[in-house]
Amino acid sequence: MISTLMKQIPRLAILSCLLGCCIFQGCSSFKSFGSKKNRDSKHSPGHALLDSQDEKAEKVDPVQQRIGLLQARASLAEMDQQTSDAIRTYESILELDPDHLPSHHRLALLYVQQEQIEQAESHFLKALQLGNTSAVIHNDYGYFCHLQGNAKKAEEHLRRAVQLDPEMLAAHNNLGLVLAGEDRVSEAETHFRLARCDRAQTLNNLALARFLSSDIEEASSMYRQSLQVDPTQQQAQQSLQSLQRLAESTSNLRETETVMQTGLSEDMLSD
Repeated sequence: MISTLMKQIPRLAILSCLLGCCIFQGCSSFKSFGSKKNRDSKHSPGHALLDSQDEKAEKVDPVQQRIGLLQARASLAEMDQQTSDAIRTYESILELDPDHLPSHHRLALLYVQQEQIEQAESHFLKALQLGNTSAVIHNDYGYFCHLQGNAKKAEEHLRRAVQLDPEMLAAHNNLGLVLAGEDRVSEAETHFRLARCDRAQTLNNLALARFLSSDIEEASSMYRQSLQVDPTQQQAQQSLQSLQRLAESTSNLRETETVMQTGLSEDMLSD
């Protein structure tokens, strides 16, 4: 029973961390992954519009115009947290343009939110195929792999992200989380510094890494150290309280399991 609860932790982390809503927070200035800011400009919602500078402007491609309108609609649905509507709209875009990079990227993130991991993986891989030089996509996929427990693949893609964009703070932060989860703390702290984390934020990140490794006691200790550095951190306080509740639940489950096992042994002896 206890082992089942602990296996649930990475899934809890996915739900909490998705799209920057993580209660077990690292550097507070970063979103974990899935930034709405898209660098793939050729597929931006307005790319099909006429260039006002072009004296010989041609007619707008009706398909591309439709894609632009659908992409704007999908973005609004995401802003309104209408996830199902956003997914349907992005899927409609792919019916018009199967290689539409931003739609594959956004669908991957939305399917993670829906815990449809296979669909998310499929769209991530297609996005990587289409945008292999996108630091944003490598960062998001690397973080996705991290949450799935694949540290090797996570490190590979996050290192690719910082290689493509050495100034990408989120990628350094996420790479630090992966390294911390592998107990490579010194390397992790180097990347947290490159992500411009202060000491309290670094301790929060180390706490998150321990949580994702199912080490609740050590994660709680890290959050306490962080709060000693900066007692005003509301997110760290909430994270510590959540971990304490989780620890209590685990303790209660352990006691229940012990009682059940004892009762079972007595029944067997009475026979």
